[in-house]
Amino acid sequence: MSSPDSMPKSNLTDNERKAVIDELLKLSYNGKLPRGVYAKVGSNMGRDPTTVSSMWKRYASAVAAGVVGREWTSRIKQNSGRKRKSHDEVRAKLVSFPVEDRAVKRRVAAASGLSRHLIRQAVKEGIVRRQATFITPALTSENKMQRVEHALSFIDDATLR
Repeated sequence: MSSPDSMPKSNLTDNERKAVIDELLKLSYNGKLPRGVYAKVGSNMGRDPTTVSSMWKRYASAVAAGVVGREWTSRIKQNSGRKRKSHDEVRAKLVSFPVEDRAVKRRVAAASGLSRHLIRQAVKEGIVRRQATFITPALTSENKMQRVEHALSFIDDATLR
């Protein structure tokens, strides 16, 4: 059975992250942290010392690389969510199919590896156009004769008089 202490905690906000870094900077001496400071700051903030340690390491490496400002911010905002596909990539995948095979969106989606929603959005945004491919072929003379004979087979001579 898990205790309430082992329950997962919500992610730190940017302000809470800044407060942790500020607290560590106050306790540091010439850029060095004394022993046990991660545990102390972690218990004050209600976080695990390894969380505080990873935040400090990220901050210290950014400062060493010369990056100044907002090193403590969360990367979740940048890395979460569906990864966007470029319009050129979608167009290339859709154009690679012959027009005759693009009539049914489900088939195109299955063959191209794109979702049906993405195909619908591509049509809506004008990346590709809708195109009707149903072409009625012209009747040949043989087809015309067969159609006339078929129609005549339904006509009764008794009703014509």
